[in-house]
Amino acid sequence: MLATAVSTAKIFRLRQGVKRHQIILLLLLAIVNRASGDHLEEGHTLYLKHDLAGAIAEYTKAMEENPDDVLPLRARAGVYLELGKFDAALADLDQAVEMAPADPGGYFLRAYAEESKRNFSAAIADYRKTLELRPNYAMAWNNLGNIKREQKDFDGALADLTKAVRLGTAGYRPYYNRALVDRSLGDYAGAVADCSKAIEWKPDCTNAYLVRGGVKILQGDLAGSIADFSKTIELSPTNVFGYNGRSMAELYQGDVKAALADINKAIDLDTNYSTAYNDRGWIEVVDDDFDHAIIDATHAIQMDSNRFAYFGTRGWALWGKGDTNGALKDCRKAVELAGAETLAAANDQGMVEYITGHYDQAVVDWEKVIQHDASLRTVLEPWIQKAKAAANDAPAPPGK
Repeated sequence: MLATAVSTAKIFRLRQGVKRHQIILLLLLAIVNRASGDHLEEGHTLYLKHDLAGAIAEYTKAMEENPDDVLPLRARAGVYLELGKFDAALADLDQAVEMAPADPGGYFLRAYAEESKRNFSAAIADYRKTLELRPNYAMAWNNLGNIKREQKDFDGALADLTKAVRLGTAGYRPYYNRALVDRSLGDYAGAVADCSKAIEWKPDCTNAYLVRGGVKILQGDLAGSIADFSKTIELSPTNVFGYNGRSMAELYQGDVKAALADINKAIDLDTNYSTAYNDRGWIEVVDDDFDHAIIDATHAIQMDSNRFAYFGTRGWALWGKGDTNGALKDCRKAVELAGAETLAAANDQGMVEYITGHYDQAVVDWEKVIQHDASLRTVLEPWIQKAKAAANDAPAPPGK
């Protein structure tokens, strides 16, 4: 039992804060008075050395020696999870649950395996069973909330993640995941606060810096955004998203040269990242380089034709080139993909309104965008003034 305690403590220190599946061993290697002996301990040792095949072999021997002991079975399942062998893990975990139906560990691991396969209904059922048996298990609340976020049940996700936060035993994860929910709900102050708490727990959490940097753009805090994206790049020099995000903040700060340098770096790091081509196109639109903007936005569309923003970027570039029909077609396509009533469509809907002579409505649409994303004021304000001037000079447009 003492040896198992030591192994578990080592795993806790070495594995926490890396990837979610790796901290699973905090549960499956719980200190339990079992008789699996040397093979179980050797499996732990090999796992720590990242000899996963060797760990599986030792856990299998431990199972053969003590077929009634659930611990090596769950340990082997945990290694299968880390290897991405979810079906093999599920086979072990089905047996583990059958052997120990009152133990929350088997249900938790099985829920994680189902979640990894995006079998959310089965995962939710097992997380709920875990919490029925162990109501204060913060990681189960965290994971359950994360699934609800994936399902866009943001209110349910917020409730579950807040429970995980209050329990205080799941580290940075529930703060980070709740920040994602805050952002989706438009609670930017809450998102920034939760990212900051995640960073307190885990100072090298690049994702928290990334999310906080993106939210600060929406708040109009461009200097703060650049600082966060720069920290991301400091922690992870090949982080495409850090360069991409910083380029947008630099653009809205008026530094087109720096924005182009960063977006080009992002493309150099990942030539298959379609968003970077689109964002470079948007930088070129702002810089009145419409020819290159059309090329980049078209390339992004060829890579992924289901992204409304890509059509919007090309539409604005075509308008800059004087191609009214092409601009109208692309902006309408952007609105169609985004959903006509969504905030995401408002920017491109404003361009449609402007082109078709509905200047007052264009102003309404663009002001709605600015209310949601303060950083876009510098880009859209000139268009708003053009629309207001045109509305004063033009006769009332025909009905839509």
